[in-house]
Amino acid sequence: ELRTPLTNIKFYLSLLEKQSPDLKSRYMDTLKRETDRLHLLMENLLLLLRLDQGYTQLSMKIEDVRQAVWAITDDCTSRPNNKQIVVHCTLPETPVYAFVDNQLLHRALGNLANNALIYANSQITIAMCQKGEDGMAWTGVSIADDGPGIPPEERKQIYKRFFQRESTPDWQSSGAGIGLSIAQEIASIFGGTIECVNQPQEKGSTFILWLPASPDKS
Repeated sequence: ELRTPLTNIKFYLSLLEKQSPDLKSRYMDTLKRETDRLHLLMENLLLLLRLDQGYTQLSMKIEDVRQAVWAITDDCTSRPNNKQIVVHCTLPETPVYAFVDNQLLHRALGNLANNALIYANSQITIAMCQKGEDGMAWTGVSIADDGPGIPPEERKQIYKRFFQRESTPDWQSSGAGIGLSIAQEIASIFGGTIECVNQPQEKGSTFILWLPASPDKS
């Protein structure tokens, strides 16, 4: 998995020396995409190691979850992609608080968004939701794609480390099979969970990161 983006980067760097300005611009987009992919993979592997060893450097605070969602949305819209994925984001006007480590929250949402970008055909939709369950209030961040959906036989496997879905549309753009596993582990650290819902007629998947809601920042 590490070798693939490195090989692509070396290949396109060699092509840059010989091409016209228009092609150079396209190749630069590819280089940025592959570099981002490599960076995400390395960060996930390092975080996985820290989680296995016992993540002790938590900085848990009451945070406005919208800030992390805005940041992830900006990252998705600015990231070069071959499929020209459109990113829709709808957020409430008032703050939505949860007790989280901001860095880990960004990582969990980033992994869910990256998964959506891999499987989406044309768009992903990011939104927030709330629910009450067992006497608790929950805040959710949903990230939906319009891809092929997840077959029933794979739904219990997707959070296992290094699990690769057979329905991956482009194996070269897929990850190492640890993004969803890390997101689920982070959700557990926060006292939350991740819910996966298939869209009607199997038209895409929605992943919801559920967090225990905090009433305010006071």
